[in-house]
Amino acid sequence: MSEHRPTSSAAQPLNQDVHASDSGRATSHQSRRGLLICVASLAAVPLLLRYDVVLMRWRFRFMPGQPRESLQQILLGFQDFAQLISIVVAVVIVATYDRRRRWIIASLIGSQIVANVAYNSIKYAVGRYRPLPAIETVADLPSLNASRTWIGWRPGNRSQDTQSFPSGHSAAAFALAAVLARFYARLAWMFWTLACGCAASRYLTAAHWPSDCLAGALIGYLAAFVCLRWARLAGPYAPVRPPGA
Repeated sequence: MSEHRPTSSAAQPLNQDVHASDSGRATSHQSRRGLLICVASLAAVPLLLRYDVVLMRWRFRFMPGQPRESLQQILLGFQDFAQLISIVVAVVIVATYDRRRRWIIASLIGSQIVANVAYNSIKYAVGRYRPLPAIETVADLPSLNASRTWIGWRPGNRSQDTQSFPSGHSAAAFALAAVLARFYARLAWMFWTLACGCAASRYLTAAHWPSDCLAGALIGYLAAFVCLRWARLAGPYAPVRPPGA
């Protein structure tokens, strides 16, 4: 008759330490990968600045005027990602169903605040014409060049027409996506798709130049990175890993 031996209680802390170590290594790897993406994006912004007008010409060549109603509805749907109602819904769901609510909600709200302060500080200090106002007041699109879309240093800039850089929608979307993807890795593909769709929609509706959207996305990602880093240092939390991870 075999004897049943209880599992040593010392094994439980050991397993927890191993899990914490694996989680720490995974988080460190994700942080390095995120920083590399940020560096690459930062390097791409000045390059994209040179081709903003060219890309906008392509946009109007293939889609003159505003998008068709069906496409417009899709683009508006993407733009709503990370706006007030979406964030409130996300906070309510997390607060109701996730025991890690403290860190998730703090990261969600914190990243939005940091991103908002960052992009609005630039908008109110640096003037750049949005695509449609630039075409109407500066020059027609065939003769327009990227340098003429900029007004430059303009403290107290409050005109919506000259608050093109950076895209606030893109910043908010990437801040939200980065936080949610960190805690809910299985759905990361969906969050990043929504964020990229939001940024692309701002270009396709001619609300922003492509470099505005990339700069906004970078600001949002960095805001989330800072807040997630703070949340990790403030207390332990475990992301939901995808199957097989």
